[in-house]
Amino acid sequence: MAVSEQMTATGGDAASLAAQIAEVAQTAFMDASQHAMLISAIIAGVTAALMLLTLPKGDKALSAEPGLTLEETEAAHVEADATR
Repeated sequence: MAVSEQMTATGGDAASLAAQIAEVAQTAFMDASQHAMLISAIIAGVTAALMLLTLPKGDKALSAEPGLTLEETEAAHVEADATR
């Protein structure tokens, strides 16, 4: 964009080409942005699907210790807080 502004300032044939250069630069930027956003959305969707499939569910999801239920984990935290 800076080059097209400098070309416009010089006048003549360069000024007529400056508008075309600016338009092409803006179009290229928007195309690249759209592709980057599409790729980011695909990555986010795949990551969300993987998390839904692989993360533990139910009582184990909130458990700090593997194999403990939510109630057992809460009881351990209450006991640890009482000893402090």
